[in-house]
Amino acid sequence: MVKKVLLVVAVAAVVLVVAVLFFGVGSTTNGVLSFAGGQVKVSKDGAAAKSVTAGTQIFAGDSVETGPGGHCTVEFEDRSSFTLAPGTKLTVQVLDKKGTARIFHSEVKLVSGSVRVSVPTGAGQKSTTKILTANGDLLVKGTEFRAAFAGG
Repeated sequence: MVKKVLLVVAVAAVVLVVAVLFFGVGSTTNGVLSFAGGQVKVSKDGAAAKSVTAGTQIFAGDSVETGPGGHCTVEFEDRSSFTLAPGTKLTVQVLDKKGTARIFHSEVKLVSGSVRVSVPTGAGQKSTTKILTANGDLLVKGTEFRAAFAGG
């Protein structure tokens, strides 16, 4: 009887490990400023904003802000990107991926300004991006678009 219980426990453990490896558990990922021109600042988890350059890592909780003549592009592991126009502020709220299944999900809060968003599609690629504003939300799967928030 003990051998049967141990066998069932062992089989359950193997099934659990395989499920985690295939489907994954939520894990965080990050982005990188692939281009930064003019005034671009990043604040990490609400700290004071600091000027940054191309190559700066962007994580969930970071806010990216461009000055009047500034612009930048943030690229993520799934090849999605956010290109911020001058005078834009957005906060990255969620950056998740699911194991090896190439399932990515991001959420950003567009505080002000405008952003061009590119969300890739392709074999095995399942990316979703959610843009949050004070007036409404956009959920996007595989496209390119521009979003702007002028307040109110």
